[in-house]
Amino acid sequence: MKRFLSGMISLLLAAFLAIMLLPGSGANADIVDSGTCGADGDNITWALDSEGILTIQGSGKMKDWNNYNDLSPWYKCADVKTVVIGKGVTSIGNWAFYFCSGLEEITIPDSVTSIGNWAFYYCSGLKEITIPDSVTSIGNYAFYQCSELKEITIPDSVTSIGEGAFAYCKNLESITIPDSVTSISESAFAWCENLESITIPDSVTSIGNYAFYFCSGLKEITIPDSVTSIGNYAFAHCESLKSITIPDSVTSIGASTFMSCFNLESIIIPDSVTSIGNDAFAWCYKLESITIPDS
Repeated sequence: MKRFLSGMISLLLAAFLAIMLLPGSGANADIVDSGTCGADGDNITWALDSEGILTIQGSGKMKDWNNYNDLSPWYKCADVKTVVIGKGVTSIGNWAFYFCSGLEEITIPDSVTSIGNWAFYYCSGLKEITIPDSVTSIGNYAFYQCSELKEITIPDSVTSIGEGAFAYCKNLESITIPDSVTSISESAFAWCENLESITIPDSVTSIGNYAFYFCSGLKEITIPDSVTSIGNYAFAHCESLKSITIPDSVTSIGASTFMSCFNLESIIIPDSVTSIGNDAFAWCYKLESITIPDS
């Protein structure tokens, strides 16, 4: 009987150890792939474990990947669930996490100063991200089509938001643009369908083409006196927008700027405006009156 019990205990212990060594079993997660990804060679290393945690550590800049023929070694890897970037890494490279559709969360240390072009393009599972105060620039299409991203705070350190940076973030409900930003680039928030309101700070002097194109949930927006130009299609298809006041600082309204704002009822064009582009108010079916200034 003792021999039988001893044998059973041995079998149970062996089974327990085998389970603990399986992928996804906590502390015993295995490294499934690894390599280097530094701009200067092997100054930065990466390792992906069996639980989907991608750890990037070292010092200096990450490598920039440039196009469809030059992509990160974890490109389109649905197994990447979490990214942890170690303190010491100073940049997130172009196309770094392109098409990591399974990525849900990422930790960015305060050593990072720039987020590259297309860095999180089509990270459709990413739900939240915190950008540290050290970041000064967000690249073109950096968070393009991060469709699960609901809220993001851009720190005061950021001075530029790239073209299409948050385009197609369809679930984005709120965003804070800091006073450090001077221009809203082309298509920066295009197709953010759930974005209801946004405050543009006094530091912004221009609103780019397509900046808020197809933000169909946008109900209100404040344009500060610092803005001098509103680009083509900037607010086209903002179907929930009912009224807007254009400040005295604006001198030009681009082509199709408010096209298909179906619920726009009133608009005041100040004396400072000298040109109104083609189709600027086309298909604004509910617009009842408009005053065109002497200018």
